[in-house]
Amino acid sequence: MRKVQQYVLVDVDGVSDRTSLATRCPKYNRMMMALNKYYLLVRHHFDASARRLWKGLPISPRSKNKFKHRLFRNFPYIFRRFQFYSDWQTQNPPITNPLLVNQPPGSSIPDELDITALKAPSQRILVVSNDAQAFGGPYLALGIVRALKQDLDLDVRVILLGGGRLKSEFAALAPVYELNEFDSKISGIKSFAESLVQHGFTRAIVNTTVSGWIVPILSDAGIECLCLVHELSGAIRTLGIEKQAKQIASFAKLVVFPAKIVADEFAEFAQVDSDKQVIRPQGLYRKNRWRPEKEQARAALRKHLGLSLNTKIVLAVGYATYRKGVDLFVECALEILAQRSDVAFVWVGPWDARIQNDIESKLAESLYKDRIHFVGFKPDTAIYHAGSDVYAMTSREDPFPNVVLESFDVGVPVVAFSSSGGAASLVEDIGGITVPPQNVVAFSAAIARLLDSSEFSADLGKSAQEYVDLHFAFRAYVLELCTMLGVKLPTGR
Repeated sequence: MRKVQQYVLVDVDGVSDRTSLATRCPKYNRMMMALNKYYLLVRHHFDASARRLWKGLPISPRSKNKFKHRLFRNFPYIFRRFQFYSDWQTQNPPITNPLLVNQPPGSSIPDELDITALKAPSQRILVVSNDAQAFGGPYLALGIVRALKQDLDLDVRVILLGGGRLKSEFAALAPVYELNEFDSKISGIKSFAESLVQHGFTRAIVNTTVSGWIVPILSDAGIECLCLVHELSGAIRTLGIEKQAKQIASFAKLVVFPAKIVADEFAEFAQVDSDKQVIRPQGLYRKNRWRPEKEQARAALRKHLGLSLNTKIVLAVGYATYRKGVDLFVECALEILAQRSDVAFVWVGPWDARIQNDIESKLAESLYKDRIHFVGFKPDTAIYHAGSDVYAMTSREDPFPNVVLESFDVGVPVVAFSSSGGAASLVEDIGGITVPPQNVVAFSAAIARLLDSSEFSADLGKSAQEYVDLHFAFRAYVLELCTMLGVKLPTGR
């Protein structure tokens, strides 16, 4: 009688399936295992080679996104086994929320919106977001939608110009129209804009310079646009959105900048008439629920990270990119950790694949890698801000990052590079320390000073907290935007 044996057969997706192979001979099984392992090896190297080739293409990031979007949308069955497709799909998940409107561009407002129940035209408003990724700009747009809808009781419609994790959160607040310029015909978008005007939507808040391409279309249809510009010159060049900047300058009713430095650098690409230009920092769109319970937050965060209660935490939140200075963050961490054992560094946010391998390779050889925590994307960062001791804003350039306000909200002082953007002067004047650009030694010394001087740190945190409460109320910010657009607020609001 033939002996029954157990073998592990690896399928083409890399999933082990332990099964009885009584009907297969050992020689055939070994051959199949070898072929599958060879296939997985080839696929791994192809994936790495494809990433390198993609990174080296001599075209703008915008053109790359357009090409990738159309390729993945139309031929998913070709790429579905590869990691770069999975990464893209994570950022562009399917939407099942019934409030999302998926009709093709150019069709009329669907019946389910109940046109008869709409508020007066002066209380109807559109919010346009460049996409729904979990980054600063879309989070600000989401906060604006929430305030307009829930706090001010206005009739809101959302236009998304790209996908992302936050789609369902937008859709939970208001009907959402997804008009991706990579998929949609401009003629269809024009017809769609005209149908919105026919139903009384003649005002729009358009978020970020990236969204500038839609401003002329909305304006020509009769929709007045207030544009929120957040990008500094480096980002505008890197993203290849110089044309969008010119479109905003030409067609927007008003252009709102969070800081003078952002307006000055925008002028390098497009001149905005002085009567159309407003300098107004955004408000703090989410208050920290841990603010009255900071000690509990500190204990809970350290328990979650596996740290002792007396460990001091240096925090950074954001997309781990070169612009955000994730490499400088690591250099600073290694500088400090080489001298003291009572500190941990924590970065909250997704990786940029273009820099991730370099950072991880560097940390793999470090004695201090276990005290530098990259925790990935977290939809709620409140406990990280409230439980930290110092916020490290290592950005090379950042127009006016909301993370500074979030740290100030819970009395956490900030260290930043001078001249890095609109928040740097606020840090220097109100609640932190600035050092010369990209000077890691000085940055590390400033962090150490705050960690070692609890009284000095507490004084900075207190003044920062009071300043945010007085000057950065989000409701006041949204009310100003409504006033600029001539939106009539319901009685009692």
